[in-house]
Amino acid sequence: MFWMGEIMRQTFWLQLFLLAFSTASVVAEQPAKPVTESECRRIGEAFASKMLEKDTASVSELTDWREATERLSQGIKVSDEMRAGLPTGYPKYLNQELIRVLNRSARAGDYSVAQVKQRDRQWVATLLLHNYRGLTNIHELTMVRDKNGAVKVVDLFNFSTGDTMAQTFRGAFLQAAARNTPTVIDELKGWDHDFLKHLPDINALAGAVQDGQGSAALKMFSKLPETLQRDRHLMQLKIDAALSVGTPETRAALLAFRKEVGDGPTFTWSILNQHLLVGPGPDTKEYVSKLESRFGRRFTSICSA
Repeated sequence: MFWMGEIMRQTFWLQLFLLAFSTASVVAEQPAKPVTESECRRIGEAFASKMLEKDTASVSELTDWREATERLSQGIKVSDEMRAGLPTGYPKYLNQELIRVLNRSARAGDYSVAQVKQRDRQWVATLLLHNYRGLTNIHELTMVRDKNGAVKVVDLFNFSTGDTMAQTFRGAFLQAAARNTPTVIDELKGWDHDFLKHLPDINALAGAVQDGQGSAALKMFSKLPETLQRDRHLMQLKIDAALSVGTPETRAALLAFRKEVGDGPTFTWSILNQHLLVGPGPDTKEYVSKLESRFGRRFTSICSA
């Protein structure tokens, strides 16, 4: 459910990718015209198909990596060498991570487009990821038209975390940037600064949750600055920790998460995951119905999982 542990372990490889490649820095242009519904569906279906085939070259062709990496690294000052390598290093790293998740979670034919809809005046494609137990995740692809007129994927919203991939992997990029340019933290503010400063605390928190030390993990979480206590990944680690402590702690953690992300599909999906972990309850179908009303009847596979 969480990407935080993998981000911590894979950062070293991300840094190597960033420093190993060099391309000219280009600021992405605004699309000449909006992406159409049919184009969005076509690219979404192609993206899902090529991911299942582990065809990373084709996935990269379907993605505007320059615009994606601009979003990922916005506001972070790094060396010219590292900045130049980002449009090549990031896709290699991200493709590797996505395929690892698919290998662990899906079987052939179980990563596909469920619907295409408009959000914030843009067409987005919703993809469902299934395994033998049922639904494991929901992804929403955002697309743009590049300077050559081609429609490309620019970001992926992960419903299990409530973040885009750019937001998720920004933490990994920050760690690589700090190794490359140790003074980068002096230029950062807010979440970026607090994340790097408290990285040892975050790693200790993740380790405590993994070891089943829920009470200790909750104490660690309470000592983090407010910017990090509102981080959606860390809030979900708090939920995991609370589950091993007791019902009152779990309810408090879930309510805090709900306050942060709203009563939308990310919160519903988080609640449903808790039901699937501890066993279906009397209101499990209610949460399934909420997701079905948004994404369709294919969610009935959860009920039989």
